[in-house]
Amino acid sequence: RPGPFVRWLAHARRRPVLPRSLERRPAMGADGKPSWLFFLAFGFLPQLLMSMDGGSTSAAADSIKDEKSLDFTHFQLSLLGCLVPAGMTVSSVLWGRALQLLPAKHLVTTGLGANAICTYAFGTVRMKNLMFVAKLLMGVCQGLHMVWGTSWVMANAPRERTATWLGLGPVSAGIGTGMGLVLSGYTTSWGFSYGLSWQVVGVGLACLCCCLCAAPAESLSFNRCGSGGACGDVEKVPAPSTWPAAGADVGAGP
Repeated sequence: RPGPFVRWLAHARRRPVLPRSLERRPAMGADGKPSWLFFLAFGFLPQLLMSMDGGSTSAAADSIKDEKSLDFTHFQLSLLGCLVPAGMTVSSVLWGRALQLLPAKHLVTTGLGANAICTYAFGTVRMKNLMFVAKLLMGVCQGLHMVWGTSWVMANAPRERTATWLGLGPVSAGIGTGMGLVLSGYTTSWGFSYGLSWQVVGVGLACLCCCLCAAPAESLSFNRCGSGGACGDVEKVPAPSTWPAAGADVGAGP
């Protein structure tokens, strides 16, 4: 007669494999895969708008320096341009940990809304200190969206599209920088305020934030198991309490 461990092992090998969850996440298309529309709306477009800040700063540097109420020096202008990358670099590691501990939707919507407020404020206020703070906070908020966007694509994108979707991140940054240069250059040459470019971007980010608030929380998560804990890619193993006792007769399997 086989021992208890051999009988348990035979029972474990005979147990049926549970089917994958049939529920589709709200961000999925009809084939059960993340839709291009969702990715473009909340992954590609926000990064494009955020990247416009770099181009706008370069194009409007002379107009900012000529603003009499600000009296920026060349060093202060250089510092103003590097605060966004500095904020992104410092905050990225912290955001990676925060996204593991807190709901992704709460963090992403809050960060996008704060980014919209800071971007609009930078183009509106005429106070040096507030402009420096706004730039730094813009970088911190952009770091959150960059970390979440990469994590979301790695966890949710179809395997055959993962590299393509990740590659669209640098593409959005390049397009956004170019659009910022064009928008800020033309608006300042036509006599508009240098801050018009940031005001337009701030309004766009605010609209995306409102749309993001209406999105289901599960669609923003980059946890494959979802909020209900039903993993589609990992086979479920019965809890120890459901295993047969060591001396129990498991009977003949099929």
